[in-house]
Amino acid sequence: MNLGLNGDHLLSAHVQGWYDLPVWNTTLNARVGRYLAEDIGATLALQKRFRNGATLEGYITVSDQRDFDLFGGTTSSDHGIRLTLPLGGFDYVPDNVNADLRFAPFGRDIGQSVRNPIPLYELTEPFSARHIAQYWDEITP
Repeated sequence: MNLGLNGDHLLSAHVQGWYDLPVWNTTLNARVGRYLAEDIGATLALQKRFRNGATLEGYITVSDQRDFDLFGGTTSSDHGIRLTLPLGGFDYVPDNVNADLRFAPFGRDIGQSVRNPIPLYELTEPFSARHIAQYWDEITP
């Protein structure tokens, strides 16, 4: 409970949209809004879901704030790859535990947002026509 409440307020909000590519079991995610460093920009991500529950996501964020890059210059983009692996198949590990690996430039301030622990899209995706068609053999006896 070591919270330092100093009265600073920060407004961060995004508008998001998703587009499913059912042939490849891939989702395109686009979001526009204000990030935690008070910069305004957009993120474009492509996420591939595998049948075992693993996901691979590549993303790029472009904003109106500039930050240092690896070569000493400045850039207004952030990019990376995120791999999420479910660990529920092991003994003594709950089914909802995931290993989340992220490969991205270290120490960036631009394009950062609070990660939603339970995104609305992931909650409603099992009810989509694509998901039902993909797992139809497992649904019907």
